[in-house]
Amino acid sequence: MWPSSDSSFLDYSGSDEGFGFFQPSAGDWENYAEGYRSAAFHLMDQLASEGGRTLGAAIRYPIVYLFRHSIEVYLKSIHREAAQLLDNLSNPDTVHDLTKLWTELRPLVEEIWPDGDRKDLDNVGRLIAEISILDPASYSFRYPTAKNGTPSHHGDPYINFSNFRKAAKELSNFFDGISLGVSVYLDWKSERSSVY
Repeated sequence: MWPSSDSSFLDYSGSDEGFGFFQPSAGDWENYAEGYRSAAFHLMDQLASEGGRTLGAAIRYPIVYLFRHSIEVYLKSIHREAAQLLDNLSNPDTVHDLTKLWTELRPLVEEIWPDGDRKDLDNVGRLIAEISILDPASYSFRYPTAKNGTPSHHGDPYINFSNFRKAAKELSNFFDGISLGVSVYLDWKSERSSVY
């Protein structure tokens, strides 16, 4: 069926047919990040269940893009909350460079958890650097060519999706823990300030 005169992305009338209604929220950083991450894992699960037979390469591009984008949004989201917790006026950079975003966030994490294991943070940085090799500016898995017409992928390493999923899960666990920890500290800070 082709689009008809009554087709609309913005028609809110009628049944939601089990999908539910959705109204985006501008300040909802964590749900944005979780949404991209969940979509990536859903597609990875689908790829694994079918062994890549039907969807093949086509589904792999959005998997890497969605997970990479979730990292970017998590880095920016956690930075905002960590800066608020520390009464630091810094904001995450508006760039798409994950290594730069991690370089800005890491000192805040170290300040919040001064006794934390630096090896964990080094490993997070290494994984972020690996994703940045695959997609330095958030374009490589969205388009086959860069804005200047050069191929998005030339000599990139192969991606083993079993290893990719494992590393993605571990990095996700880290972001979940950091995000939860900062949120709890923010709640404590808010409670203390309302008492005094």
